[in-house]
Amino acid sequence: MSRTDPQFNLRIPAALKTKVEEAAKHNKRSATAEIIARLEESFSPEIHRIIRAVEPATKGPLPDLEELQLNLEIVLEQLKHLAAAKKK
Repeated sequence: MSRTDPQFNLRIPAALKTKVEEAAKHNKRSATAEIIARLEESFSPEIHRIIRAVEPATKGPLPDLEELQLNLEIVLEQLKHLAAAKKK
């Protein structure tokens, strides 16, 4: 990001600001970078959010990410079928 990027003024509760600052410190980035990363993630497809949620548990990028994505897509599809069958 640069100083020429547009600014977005935002009021948030103090407790939420503290959480953002703590998360930013944990992730070794600025509060702005933390907020941007979280916003971008909220607009990404579900499968990518799941993968990113699992990455911290593995202490880094997951090996063979494409295979994991395929497996997660299969599991999600099966869950959809189970939910549909349960409604019947």
